[in-house]
Amino acid sequence: MVHLKRTAVALIVLAIIVSVGIVVILFARGYRFNLGTRSIGSKGILVANSAPNNAQIMVNGKLLGVTSDNLYLSPGVYEVAIKKEGYSDWQKQFTVKG
Repeated sequence: MVHLKRTAVALIVLAIIVSVGIVVILFARGYRFNLGTRSIGSKGILVANSAPNNAQIMVNGKLLGVTSDNLYLSPGVYEVAIKKEGYSDWQKQFTVKG
């Protein structure tokens, strides 16, 4: 009976380790859980840096943060602009892949 309990505990621990490993791998590959739709979807990462820092990051006309920042975006085409008062604006169109 003790042997059976030890085997069951070992299998449960192994299942937890495998599950956590799968979640970590999916996260590293860009998958994110969406609480609103309760679904998992791939995201792309947009890394925005500037000198000097704290410039506004505008994506499709909406302020999403300040530099230096990583933005997780759904796959698609985006118009990205970086703006800071007293400096020239920068703008470019990007295609984000999952």
